[in-house]
Amino acid sequence: MLWALLTAFSAEPNRLDIAARLVADGHHDRAASVLAEIVEPKKSELGRYHTLRGLVALELGDAAGAAAELEQAVAIAPEPVTWVTLAAAHDQLGAPADALSALDRGGADLDGLPAAWHLRARALSDLERHDEAYATALTGSERFPAHVGLLEERLTQLVEVGLTHQAAVEAPDALLAADAPEDTWLAVTRAMLDAGAPRDAQQLGETAHLLFPDSPRPRVALASACMATESWRCAGEMLAEAAAFDSTYAVQAAECFRRSGDPQRALYLNAQVTDPTEKARQRLGLLLELRAFAEASALDPRLERLGLLEDDQVAYALAFAHAAVGNHARAETLVTRLTDPVMVRQGTTLLESLAPAGER
Repeated sequence: MLWALLTAFSAEPNRLDIAARLVADGHHDRAASVLAEIVEPKKSELGRYHTLRGLVALELGDAAGAAAELEQAVAIAPEPVTWVTLAAAHDQLGAPADALSALDRGGADLDGLPAAWHLRARALSDLERHDEAYATALTGSERFPAHVGLLEERLTQLVEVGLTHQAAVEAPDALLAADAPEDTWLAVTRAMLDAGAPRDAQQLGETAHLLFPDSPRPRVALASACMATESWRCAGEMLAEAAAFDSTYAVQAAECFRRSGDPQRALYLNAQVTDPTEKARQRLGLLLELRAFAEASALDPRLERLGLLEDDQVAYALAFAHAAVGNHARAETLVTRLTDPVMVRQGTTLLESLAPAGER
């Protein structure tokens, strides 16, 4: 439909035809260059000209410029697809009332376009008219069952109106039947988690994890659901798998295993952390938890080099490790560097515990 609209005005190749073909092929930068060469479009082609400029601006991230061009386009040639594109520009601008107005102005001619239903549902949701948003998404998804965006909107609106468990029941079969992409599974999972239904989110996340084994994102989403129920081992396992794709998850994975009561596994994952500061800080805490005081005190040069001993908590933890292995002089030196009143009191107590019995 879009291509027909863009090419119907002229059979003779000209710059607008070239720009339209470039837009249809996804070459928006090149289309913008061609359109810039048109100094004065023919009066009969003004609608098409502004439509193309609006489409290009929207694709290139200039939603405000797109809205301005498309307003001119609908004033000349109010085609259904142009109204929908105008609504999309307002949606990108974060102006749901204006998006809804554009769709209303387009009228019933827009009913045959699934994007119009999707944009209407999203605008109503952004305006916190969730019952209307759900009704719109439901009607739209019934009319266009293959449209994944409408399905996502219908499920997330179920969550918004408080029917989270119903969404959890419907979602797996509906998403599988629509062959929904990873992003849609994750969007519905996040909606459940944000709505305070972590167990429903966990169930959906487990299915997404199985469906998309080559991506870390379902693992991270499932870990978030597990953390919300304080299922630390579950969260740790998922983040450990995610760390195989992206090592930045290793710190959080180690922390989850620490919370689960498995500091040895946490220490193993800490070895995979690539950020030296995060790695050293976490490793010190884990070694203290394991009562491996000699290993903890051996981190002293690394912590000093990384500037971590400027952190009172790190300095006190290291002082404790040195005290535990009998290196009282280094412990005292570290305590004297403390500045936070609470940490100073703790450090003073530590030094008092080191003093001979007759000096306490």
